[in-house]
Amino acid sequence: MRRLLLRLFPWIPSPGLGSKIFWAVLALTLVAVTLMAVVVDRLAGKILRERVERELALRADRTVREISLYLEEQSSEAVGLAQVQTVKEVLAALDRGDIPAFERARAEAEEFLLAYQGHKKPIQAIRLVDAGGFVLLKIKEGAIVPHRIAHPGKPVWGVFHVEGKDSFRMAISQPEASTWLSNFELGKEDPVAAEFCPAMFRYSTPLFDGRPGDGRGTAPADGASPGGGGRRLGVLIVNFWGEKIGEVVRDGIDSATGYALLAERNGEDPNRDGVFLVHPDPQAVFGNQTGDPRRLAGDPTAGWVRQAASAEGDVYEHPGTGDILVHRYYSPYLSETRGWDLVFVAERAKVLAPVANLRRVMAAVWIVFVVASALAVPPLSRSLVRPVKRLVDAVNRVDSPGPHPPVPVETGDEIGELGRAYNRMLTRLHASQVERERAESRVRQAEKLASIGEFAAGVAHEINNPLHNIISLAKLARRDLGGREGAAERDLSQIAQEGERCGRIVRGVLTFSRKYEPIPEPTRLAEVAREAAAAVREECEARGVSIDVKAAEEISEIAADRGQIRQVVENVLRNAVQASGWAQTVTIRVDGAGRPGVQTIEVVDRGCGIAPEHLPRVFDPFFTTKPVGAGTGLGLSVCYGIVQAHGGTIRIESRPGEETRCTIALPAAVRGVSPPAPTSAAT
Repeated sequence: MRRLLLRLFPWIPSPGLGSKIFWAVLALTLVAVTLMAVVVDRLAGKILRERVERELALRADRTVREISLYLEEQSSEAVGLAQVQTVKEVLAALDRGDIPAFERARAEAEEFLLAYQGHKKPIQAIRLVDAGGFVLLKIKEGAIVPHRIAHPGKPVWGVFHVEGKDSFRMAISQPEASTWLSNFELGKEDPVAAEFCPAMFRYSTPLFDGRPGDGRGTAPADGASPGGGGRRLGVLIVNFWGEKIGEVVRDGIDSATGYALLAERNGEDPNRDGVFLVHPDPQAVFGNQTGDPRRLAGDPTAGWVRQAASAEGDVYEHPGTGDILVHRYYSPYLSETRGWDLVFVAERAKVLAPVANLRRVMAAVWIVFVVASALAVPPLSRSLVRPVKRLVDAVNRVDSPGPHPPVPVETGDEIGELGRAYNRMLTRLHASQVERERAESRVRQAEKLASIGEFAAGVAHEINNPLHNIISLAKLARRDLGGREGAAERDLSQIAQEGERCGRIVRGVLTFSRKYEPIPEPTRLAEVAREAAAAVREECEARGVSIDVKAAEEISEIAADRGQIRQVVENVLRNAVQASGWAQTVTIRVDGAGRPGVQTIEVVDRGCGIAPEHLPRVFDPFFTTKPVGAGTGLGLSVCYGIVQAHGGTIRIESRPGEETRCTIALPAAVRGVSPPAPTSAAT
């Protein structure tokens, strides 16, 4: 299987760490993208449904408010027309029997109402009915209906009789300034007409003689006004087109989301119960009049709301279709058994259409992620494996001889930190190796000096006695000459001087070969440095060299042989003065803030310096770079022995022509001798 995958996808890393990284990252990518797609799908669907539910609930409340305000406006308009004096005068004149005044008042009222209807588009017709149910005038759709029917009790003509219609019977019994609302239904030109007019509703309000407000409440049986304020003269019936209600209901929900229904709830008339007043299919409305059998209770989706409406809440999810239903009950009749059911249906497929699009997008994203991971992970794995492989190769080369260059570090991550740790380890190993070589060199130097010292001691002892004899014989011979000047006396003097010089060399050799057993005592290196500087002051003045001693007084004392340490500092300082040029400065710096328990003396000059090839030999006996006769080459060898005997180190660094630095490091105690306790001055 692996071979097949490698053959089909050659960019996949070969087996190893890179291959493991590839498959791990690819698997994590697939799992992460799949989980993200599932979570996004679930959350998007949930969030979308909740948003649609909230929006539909708000829209339903707003739709109910708009219908209520619209109907209240039409009711107020009917009441307002009934209070117009010109309209009331028609009924009052007829009630008085003043026919000429009646005719004049009716003509004025017809002209007024005709003009009023022309400005009020929702009004379909206006009828003025006397207390017996006879229509005295009618304005319909911008025209005055002719008077063709004789009044049964008065010498006047009118339009027709409505004494048997609900719009009259219910309105004539209403209190003053109140209205009665008819059914919302299709209209007819006359009861026997086959065609229906568009849907409409009627507001009817009673008219009384007397001033407005004279008598409110329930009318008594004899027709007198309550409270004795006037008698009922008739009823004003105003027909309003119902299309506005349909528009408000249909605009309440976006057609891209679903549809709206408005149905009548009527517990008094089963024939009207569930009749659709607004429906997406125009053939389904007012089925009680058109013969369409569809009702709200039988609707496969919205009908379920009648069952669910008894439960708490007003937003439901259909158990079968998953559609969202928002229900509101509103009664313009102020009745719990007679009113209108408003239902907004948000179809599940339309609501979740954005989620379906999101699924397609997520599927495309999933494919893109998988392909991108398959293409991007191999270079990534190689970039991760490459520094690891370099590090492994570098570790394997550590055992091999030769220089080991550091591993190049290109990143700041954990692998880069591992490379830096390896380089630090390599640096420490190199430093340890250099220190070991230095230690071996010091051991060899010590062994060499010890061998030279033993050999020199033997030679010095062998030639010391003959040398003393030569010097003594030369002095005796000069004395025998009796002070006479001449060549012989000069030769003998020269022999004595050279003998003395040889004696000093022999004494130096003996000093070099002697074991330096220091006698520790409390010693302040700052004082030793100043004493050594004072000892070479005359030579400094002769050469024009100045000495700068930098030492803090608070540096503590150490246990050391004061005389031997001064000898070392004085010897090194003298060499520095001799190497310095005119007007140069030699610096002595005493420091105790370096390594714990160690104090250092540094002597720095800016003279001619020491050649690199001479540095390894500066502590060898009899090695000197001074002119012949200017030095024996034993000074630094003796210094080396003294410092070693104190358990310290002496190191010389030089950059010819720039600076030469001699560093003497001494421990606070000498081989088991504790450092002195700090002392304080008495106060």
